[in-house]
Amino acid sequence: QEAVAAYLRVLSQQPNNAEAVLGLAETYKAAGDATKAEAEYKQAIALRPNFWGGYNKLGAFYYGQGRYADAIPQFQKVVTLVPDNQRGYANLGGMDQLTGRYEDALRVFSQSIARGPSGQGYSNLGTSYYFLGKFPEAATAFEKAVELVPHDFLYWRNLGDAYRWIDGQDAKAKRAYERSVELSRDAIRVNPSDALAYSSMASALAKLGRHGEARSPMIRALELDPRNATHVYEAAVVANLAGTPDDAVARLEQAVRLGYNPDDITRDPEFANLRKSGRLNAIIQRSGSDQPIH
Repeated sequence: QEAVAAYLRVLSQQPNNAEAVLGLAETYKAAGDATKAEAEYKQAIALRPNFWGGYNKLGAFYYGQGRYADAIPQFQKVVTLVPDNQRGYANLGGMDQLTGRYEDALRVFSQSIARGPSGQGYSNLGTSYYFLGKFPEAATAFEKAVELVPHDFLYWRNLGDAYRWIDGQDAKAKRAYERSVELSRDAIRVNPSDALAYSSMASALAKLGRHGEARSPMIRALELDPRNATHVYEAAVVANLAGTPDDAVARLEQAVRLGYNPDDITRDPEFANLRKSGRLNAIIQRSGSDQPIH
């Protein structure tokens, strides 16, 4: 409330101060007032229509609200205004992926890499290939990601995921998961509140068959960030690998409620047992989604 008052004082004297309007929007978002936040983001864009940051902030706001279809045109505008901005491509491709538009995501991420190769770009590309079931292509992209950024625990975990579904690559998957666990522990020593590090570590441990060790970091990730759909999804993976499909189903239903893309769930080979039993269909139907079952 003090921040809101401070921004309003600035705007009473400088009503066209777009930076103050954006700050006010961010403050309303932090306070949980989505209606006022959205209005201020739009006002900031109206004041500076050629500034990419306003569109990026509004897109990120829509993403946080689970309004992916609304976020996409905002990130498209970012790419149009600043075609060399890697963040715009990453965000736009991420939205395409979250809405099941994997081929569009591949195109956007490929454009990003062509303009400037980066670990994030290759990791995003690999994730799209993964959900298309193109695991060798996913592995190649993730290999590039860890080559460029060798100390990122998530890139190594993703590389392990790709190897996991390629015949004859079990040893490589094991090494990638072990490296991911090691780097996750390093990240947690630096920042004990890193929910992503806990979540990734739990997933990698579970895929190594170390189910008892996976439980504690998974619980910690959910304690730190209980409404993060990705962490809840990883909790479903951990539960399914531990042989508790009922818990996995409950977590998947929760992840969908929090905005996780149902199409990713139906495509992920981790849940082949639930797909075979028909339980994945039930989850999607209960969510009210019209996503296809693959």
